[in-house]
Amino acid sequence: MPPYNVTRNWRLLDSLAVLIGVVFCTFAFSAGASGTYVLFDPPGSVKTEGLAINIAGDVAGDYDDGSGHGVCFSYRFSDGKITGFTVDNSSNCAALSINDGGVITGRITDNADPECTRTGKSFVRAPDGTAKSFGFPNSSYTFALGINKKGNIVGYYRDDSSGGCVFGGFFRDKNSGTLTDVPVKNAQDIYATGLNNSDDVTGRFLDFVQITHGFLKRGKTITGKKCGKGCQSFNIQGADKHNNIGGPLGINNTRDITGYFTDPEGVDHGFIRFSNGTFAQLDDPNPGTQGTFALSINDSQAVAGYYVDAAGSQHGFVRTAAGEFLDIDCPGGSLTQPHGINAVGQVTGQCQTAADGKVHGFVWTP
Repeated sequence: MPPYNVTRNWRLLDSLAVLIGVVFCTFAFSAGASGTYVLFDPPGSVKTEGLAINIAGDVAGDYDDGSGHGVCFSYRFSDGKITGFTVDNSSNCAALSINDGGVITGRITDNADPECTRTGKSFVRAPDGTAKSFGFPNSSYTFALGINKKGNIVGYYRDDSSGGCVFGGFFRDKNSGTLTDVPVKNAQDIYATGLNNSDDVTGRFLDFVQITHGFLKRGKTITGKKCGKGCQSFNIQGADKHNNIGGPLGINNTRDITGYFTDPEGVDHGFIRFSNGTFAQLDDPNPGTQGTFALSINDSQAVAGYYVDAAGSQHGFVRTAAGEFLDIDCPGGSLTQPHGINAVGQVTGQCQTAADGKVHGFVWTP
């Protein structure tokens, strides 16, 4: 079960900036935590997802405009202003990462499924609204996932020269705009999924006997030797090695990595791989939990994600460095799915409210 679906259909909205109303409410958790929620939606949205959050509480994400098309947005926490946008007139836009300077990256694609047939590019968008699309050379599909404070970007692309459905990781240098491979030894498919401010990259790769591994490439070794000095490949403890879903998703500035995996029994678990190479398996302690998905980690080792309860409903959590799980459920919500956590512990994601059945974006402040 994937942590989020970014393959929906959306439509064009050219740089529309609107000021929207927000809902403030305070809610006490049964786990003893409390916080303040802000729920938000662009006008016309039938489904809003906050996917990444920066130090200022500003959010990047996407929304469904009700006609089967998707629109990127930026949400400014300080005053509730939302700006919907697309790039290259795309009808399928997702803003997936935002750095502390407000620069956003994401992808614009067609609606084909699976990824072996999909086409599209990635983009970078400055705070002034200037946007530029880019793609890996000789590839018709490029998917950006992370951006750091320098403006460097990582993601993956489909290698059309391979004659098959093969994927490679990429690193995009902000200054030159050049995209280069992130090579890993003995890898068939490579997915670069996370990037920190020191240009350390994490992700997963599939080897030539179809076993999935994680990797960490440090700073200047990103595009160098194939997991030589400065590069580590690793197995996720307890994972079904033949399941190519999940894996490492986020990395903080001390090289702690989080993500999720599926065990041989088909149960999903979150994990932290600490910078010293040790692992902690994350399972939400609520009774009846069927699966736990860890999606984002900050420098305090706080992890944001969600779990699935016995009835199949999704609930959010923040797992603290001390190992405590704090429930993150929007007031009146029937579903809560956090995606990102920032340096001060604010969380963004999506939640469905029972009263109207609508999915809203949210920011939770502890």
